[in-house]
Amino acid sequence: MSEFENRVLKEIERRALVPRPKMYFLTRRSAFLALAAASIAFASLSSALAFFALEEFSEVAKRGDTDMPVAEIIGTLLAVWLISLTLLILATVYGIRRTRRGYRYRFAGVIGASMAASVGLGALLHVTTVSERVNRYLTAHVPAYAKYAYLPYKGWNRPNNGYLGGAVLSVDNDHSLRLKDFSGREWTVDITVATIDTKDPLNDEDDVAIRGKKTAASEFKADSVESFD
Repeated sequence: MSEFENRVLKEIERRALVPRPKMYFLTRRSAFLALAAASIAFASLSSALAFFALEEFSEVAKRGDTDMPVAEIIGTLLAVWLISLTLLILATVYGIRRTRRGYRYRFAGVIGASMAASVGLGALLHVTTVSERVNRYLTAHVPAYAKYAYLPYKGWNRPNNGYLGGAVLSVDNDHSLRLKDFSGREWTVDITVATIDTKDPLNDEDDVAIRGKKTAASEFKADSVESFD
Protein backbone atom coordinates (compact mmCIF):
# COMPACT_ATOMS: atom_id res chain seq x y z
CA MET A 1 0.00 0.00 0.00
CA SER A 2 1.41 3.38 -1.01
CA GLU A 3 2.08 6.25 1.36
CA PHE A 4 -0.77 8.26 -0.18
CA GLU A 5 -3.25 5.44 0.39
CA ASN A 6 -2.09 5.15 4.00
CA ARG A 7 -2.66 8.87 4.54
CA VAL A 8 -6.15 8.61 3.07
CA LEU A 9 -7.04 5.70 5.37
CA LYS A 10 -5.70 7.51 8.43
CA GLU A 11 -7.69 10.62 7.53
CA ILE A 12 -10.84 8.52 7.18
CA GLU A 13 -10.22 6.99 10.60
CA ARG A 14 -9.46 10.39 12.15
CA ARG A 15 -12.72 11.89 10.88
CA ALA A 16 -14.70 8.73 11.62
CA LEU A 17 -16.11 8.78 8.11
CA VAL A 18 -18.56 6.06 7.11
CA PRO A 19 -19.91 5.33 3.63
CA ARG A 20 -23.41 6.56 2.95
CA PRO A 21 -26.00 3.90 2.15
CA LYS A 22 -27.19 3.43 -1.39
CA MET A 23 -30.68 4.50 -0.35
CA TYR A 24 -29.36 8.00 0.40
CA PHE A 25 -28.28 8.53 -3.19
CA LEU A 26 -31.47 6.97 -4.57
CA THR A 27 -33.58 9.25 -2.38
CA ARG A 28 -31.63 12.34 -3.40
CA ARG A 29 -31.90 11.41 -7.06
CA SER A 30 -35.64 10.76 -6.72
CA ALA A 31 -36.15 14.11 -4.97
CA PHE A 32 -34.31 15.89 -7.77
CA LEU A 33 -36.36 14.14 -10.45
CA ALA A 34 -39.61 14.93 -8.61
CA LEU A 35 -38.64 18.61 -8.27
CA ALA A 36 -37.63 18.80 -11.93
CA ALA A 37 -40.85 17.10 -13.06
CA ALA A 38 -43.03 19.36 -10.90
CA SER A 39 -41.19 22.46 -12.07
CA ILE A 40 -41.46 21.66 -15.77
CA ALA A 41 -45.13 20.74 -15.28
CA PHE A 42 -45.93 24.09 -13.65
CA ALA A 43 -43.81 26.00 -16.16
CA SER A 44 -45.46 24.24 -19.10
CA LEU A 45 -48.98 24.73 -17.70
CA SER A 46 -48.26 28.39 -17.03
CA SER A 47 -47.02 28.96 -20.58
CA ALA A 48 -50.01 27.00 -21.94
CA LEU A 49 -52.43 29.18 -19.95
CA ALA A 50 -50.57 32.26 -21.19
CA PHE A 51 -51.08 31.08 -24.79
CA PHE A 52 -54.76 30.45 -24.01
CA ALA A 53 -55.16 33.88 -22.41
CA LEU A 54 -53.53 35.64 -25.34
CA GLU A 55 -55.85 33.87 -27.77
CA GLU A 56 -59.03 34.29 -25.76
CA PHE A 57 -58.50 37.87 -24.67
CA SER A 58 -57.67 38.95 -28.20
CA GLU A 59 -61.43 38.73 -28.73
CA VAL A 60 -61.93 41.07 -25.78
CA ALA A 61 -59.45 43.51 -27.28
CA LYS A 62 -61.28 43.41 -30.62
CA ARG A 63 -64.54 44.26 -28.88
CA GLY A 64 -62.91 47.13 -27.00
CA ASP A 65 -63.88 45.82 -23.56
CA THR A 66 -61.70 47.92 -21.28
CA ASP A 67 -63.08 46.38 -18.09
CA MET A 68 -61.15 43.16 -18.51
CA PRO A 69 -57.68 43.35 -16.86
CA VAL A 70 -55.95 41.58 -19.74
CA ALA A 71 -52.45 42.86 -18.95
CA GLU A 72 -52.75 41.88 -15.27
CA ILE A 73 -53.93 38.35 -16.08
CA ILE A 74 -51.22 37.67 -18.63
CA GLY A 75 -48.64 39.31 -16.37
CA THR A 76 -49.63 37.03 -13.49
CA LEU A 77 -49.40 33.93 -15.69
CA LEU A 78 -45.98 35.01 -16.92
CA ALA A 79 -44.86 35.59 -13.32
CA VAL A 80 -45.95 32.06 -12.38
CA TRP A 81 -44.12 30.79 -15.46
CA LEU A 82 -40.92 32.61 -14.48
CA ILE A 83 -41.08 31.25 -10.92
CA SER A 84 -41.65 27.70 -12.20
CA LEU A 85 -38.92 28.15 -14.79
CA THR A 86 -36.48 29.33 -12.10
CA LEU A 87 -37.22 26.24 -9.99
CA LEU A 88 -36.76 24.08 -13.07
CA ILE A 89 -33.39 25.66 -13.86
CA LEU A 90 -32.17 25.32 -10.26
CA ALA A 91 -33.27 21.68 -10.11
CA THR A 92 -31.64 20.93 -13.46
CA VAL A 93 -28.37 22.65 -12.57
CA TYR A 94 -28.31 20.94 -9.16
CA GLY A 95 -28.78 17.54 -10.76
CA ILE A 96 -26.41 18.04 -13.68
CA ARG A 97 -23.54 19.28 -11.53
CA ARG A 98 -23.67 16.06 -9.55
CA THR A 99 -23.17 13.87 -12.61
CA ARG A 100 -19.79 12.79 -13.87
CA ARG A 101 -19.97 14.94 -16.98
CA GLY A 102 -21.94 17.82 -15.54
CA TYR A 103 -19.06 20.23 -16.01
CA ARG A 104 -19.57 20.05 -19.78
CA TYR A 105 -22.95 21.80 -19.65
CA ARG A 106 -22.89 25.59 -19.61
CA PHE A 107 -25.31 27.49 -17.41
CA ALA A 108 -26.62 29.50 -20.39
CA GLY A 109 -27.31 26.26 -22.24
CA VAL A 110 -29.27 24.88 -19.32
CA ILE A 111 -31.39 28.06 -19.16
CA GLY A 112 -32.05 27.97 -22.90
CA ALA A 113 -32.98 24.29 -22.86
CA SER A 114 -35.31 24.78 -19.87
CA MET A 115 -37.07 27.73 -21.50
CA ALA A 116 -37.43 25.88 -24.79
CA ALA A 117 -38.82 22.81 -23.01
CA SER A 118 -41.40 24.78 -21.01
CA VAL A 119 -42.55 26.87 -23.98
CA GLY A 120 -42.58 23.89 -26.34
CA LEU A 121 -44.56 21.70 -23.95
CA GLY A 122 -46.84 24.66 -23.19
CA ALA A 123 -47.58 25.11 -26.89
CA LEU A 124 -48.31 21.38 -27.17
CA LEU A 125 -50.67 21.52 -24.18
CA HIS A 126 -52.44 24.48 -25.75
CA VAL A 127 -52.80 22.86 -29.18
CA THR A 128 -54.22 19.70 -27.59
CA THR A 129 -56.82 21.82 -25.68
CA VAL A 130 -55.31 20.93 -22.28
CA SER A 131 -54.95 24.64 -21.52
CA GLU A 132 -58.66 25.18 -22.19
CA ARG A 133 -59.62 22.33 -19.86
CA VAL A 134 -57.27 23.59 -17.14
CA ASN A 135 -58.69 27.10 -17.54
CA ARG A 136 -62.23 25.70 -17.23
CA TYR A 137 -61.29 23.80 -14.08
CA LEU A 138 -59.57 26.78 -12.47
CA THR A 139 -62.49 29.04 -13.36
CA ALA A 140 -64.90 26.62 -11.71
CA HIS A 141 -62.86 25.86 -8.57
CA VAL A 142 -60.57 28.84 -7.89
CA PRO A 143 -62.63 32.01 -7.22
CA ALA A 144 -59.60 34.31 -7.37
CA TYR A 145 -58.75 32.99 -10.83
CA ALA A 146 -62.35 33.06 -12.05
CA LYS A 147 -62.80 36.65 -10.90
CA TYR A 148 -60.31 37.88 -13.47
CA ALA A 149 -60.17 35.12 -16.11
CA TYR A 150 -63.86 34.41 -16.70
CA LEU A 151 -65.01 35.40 -20.18
CA PRO A 152 -68.78 35.94 -20.29
CA TYR A 153 -68.75 35.78 -24.10
CA LYS A 154 -68.12 32.05 -23.95
CA GLY A 155 -71.22 31.32 -21.90
CA TRP A 156 -73.46 33.21 -24.33
CA ASN A 157 -72.04 31.68 -27.47
CA ARG A 158 -73.79 28.31 -27.14
CA PRO A 159 -76.87 28.42 -29.39
CA ASN A 160 -77.22 24.63 -29.34
CA ASN A 161 -77.70 24.85 -25.59
CA GLY A 162 -80.15 27.75 -25.75
CA TYR A 163 -77.77 30.65 -25.07
CA LEU A 164 -77.04 33.30 -27.69
CA GLY A 165 -75.44 36.68 -27.26
CA GLY A 166 -74.12 39.42 -29.47
CA ALA A 167 -74.69 42.80 -31.06
CA VAL A 168 -78.11 43.84 -32.37
CA LEU A 169 -77.81 44.81 -36.05
CA SER A 170 -81.44 45.63 -36.80
CA VAL A 171 -84.95 45.11 -35.46
CA ASP A 172 -88.10 44.29 -37.46
CA ASN A 173 -90.81 45.80 -35.22
CA ASP A 174 -91.61 43.27 -32.49
CA HIS A 175 -91.20 40.25 -34.72
CA SER A 176 -87.50 39.59 -35.16
CA LEU A 177 -84.04 41.02 -34.97
CA ARG A 178 -80.73 40.50 -36.74
CA LEU A 179 -77.89 39.65 -34.42
CA LYS A 180 -74.13 39.20 -34.86
CA ASP A 181 -72.94 36.79 -32.19
CA PHE A 182 -69.64 36.99 -30.35
CA SER A 183 -67.92 34.81 -32.94
CA GLY A 184 -69.03 37.06 -35.81
CA ARG A 185 -71.86 34.86 -37.12
CA GLU A 186 -75.20 36.48 -38.02
CA TRP A 187 -78.59 35.19 -36.83
CA THR A 188 -82.26 35.91 -37.35
CA VAL A 189 -83.93 35.84 -33.94
CA ASP A 190 -87.69 35.41 -33.54
CA ILE A 191 -88.79 37.64 -30.63
CA THR A 192 -92.58 37.44 -31.05
CA VAL A 193 -93.12 35.67 -27.69
CA ALA A 194 -89.93 36.80 -25.97
CA THR A 195 -89.78 38.77 -22.75
CA ILE A 196 -87.76 41.92 -23.45
CA ASP A 197 -85.83 43.29 -20.50
CA THR A 198 -83.18 45.67 -21.82
CA LYS A 199 -81.87 48.96 -20.51
CA ASP A 200 -82.48 50.68 -23.84
CA PRO A 201 -84.75 49.99 -26.83
CA LEU A 202 -83.42 47.11 -28.89
CA ASN A 203 -82.50 49.48 -31.73
CA ASP A 204 -80.20 51.36 -29.35
CA GLU A 205 -78.93 48.37 -27.40
CA ASP A 206 -75.32 47.31 -27.95
CA ASP A 207 -75.04 43.69 -26.84
CA VAL A 208 -77.87 41.43 -25.70
CA ALA A 209 -78.13 38.03 -24.01
CA ILE A 210 -80.85 35.76 -25.38
CA ARG A 211 -82.31 32.55 -23.97
CA GLY A 212 -84.30 30.34 -26.23
CA LYS A 213 -83.93 27.60 -28.81
CA LYS A 214 -82.06 27.18 -32.07
CA THR A 215 -84.59 26.42 -34.81
CA ALA A 216 -82.38 26.37 -37.92
CA ALA A 217 -78.76 26.82 -38.99
CA SER A 218 -78.92 30.62 -38.57
CA GLU A 219 -82.27 31.04 -36.84
CA PHE A 220 -83.11 31.26 -33.14
CA LYS A 221 -86.43 31.59 -31.28
CA ALA A 222 -86.07 33.73 -28.16
CA ASP A 223 -87.80 33.22 -24.84
CA SER A 224 -86.12 36.24 -23.25
CA VAL A 225 -83.86 39.08 -24.35
CA GLU A 226 -81.79 40.98 -21.79
CA SER A 227 -79.02 43.53 -21.78
CA PHE A 228 -75.60 41.88 -21.83
CA ASP A 229 -73.54 42.76 -18.74
